[in-house]
Amino acid sequence: MNRLFKVALHIGYWGMYTLLLAILFLLTNITTKDSSPSLAEGFRMWFRAMIPLAFVPGIIGFYGSYSLLFSRFFLRKKIGKFLALSLLIILASSLIALPIVYMLIPLPKNISWYDLLGMATVMMLMATINLIIGTIIKGFITSYTDIQVKEELTQHSTQLELALVKSQISPHFLFNTLNNIDVLIQRDPKQASSYLIKLSEILRFMLYEAKDEPIPLSRELQHIYQYIDLQRIRTTIPNYITLHVEGQLENVRVQPMLFMPFIENAYKYAEQKKGPEAIRMAWRITEEEVFFSCDNAYDSTSKNENSKQEGGLGNELIRKRLQLLYPHQHRLHIEEKNDRYYVSLYLQRL
Repeated sequence: MNRLFKVALHIGYWGMYTLLLAILFLLTNITTKDSSPSLAEGFRMWFRAMIPLAFVPGIIGFYGSYSLLFSRFFLRKKIGKFLALSLLIILASSLIALPIVYMLIPLPKNISWYDLLGMATVMMLMATINLIIGTIIKGFITSYTDIQVKEELTQHSTQLELALVKSQISPHFLFNTLNNIDVLIQRDPKQASSYLIKLSEILRFMLYEAKDEPIPLSRELQHIYQYIDLQRIRTTIPNYITLHVEGQLENVRVQPMLFMPFIENAYKYAEQKKGPEAIRMAWRITEEEVFFSCDNAYDSTSKNENSKQEGGLGNELIRKRLQLLYPHQHRLHIEEKNDRYYVSLYLQRL
């Protein structure tokens, strides 16, 4: 759904909201016997009263749900938190609007607490109605956007799948691994068998599990560990790569093969700069997001293009896939600094 349509939807809603309140005013003015103020004067007084009584709490309730609560809590099925924070927004709307009443409406000095409570009740009612409508409209926009994303995923599935197949395993990595296993067969058959099993597990994962459906992060990491174990055949440096995982993995799901293009890229360009901590990877899992970082040493004087490496997804396709699978739910930052290549990826938890 494009931005212009969303803007038109908001303008249309608040226009209808204003029109409805104006109709209610006219109906009330027609049916009342007291017509001492003129219609224009009455409308002016009505509009001043509606700003704190209907518009301020309505806007707070509507956008409190639309902009803050829906994506963070309702969409993630945290209904308890959604309801609790909705109640806080409704109460806050009356507390914010009450002082505006004193600025815009000439109230008696001896106004009773009963009257103030009545106005606060009206404000909270307007906030509640608009909060519900804001949730419905945001849900409609989200559902419509999801349908568009799924259609776009279908249209680009062939291109993305071909690109992913190429990125999932580098021929260079495969040939080197098979050659290393061939050497080990004569020297250490047991070790060679272990590596062969890991290679078959990697291939099985790529062929049967790496679809565009979320999988447990623990399963994704298991695949990455197997890949790293096979890469360790090629170096005797014990801490050539460091890997750290922080946080709880339970109930965390991610789209498959999101991290592998960056890891393959790190191995490719760190190969010319072998040394301690040539490659560093880390995952940090919180209640809200999954953070992945990877940096590797590389030779900045050599002519290579990290964003278009052979045998892997270019950064443009990686960003495209993230936009399709994590729309407005990710942040990717890539930079080269001091002969190291840095990748930071933030993903909202599914």
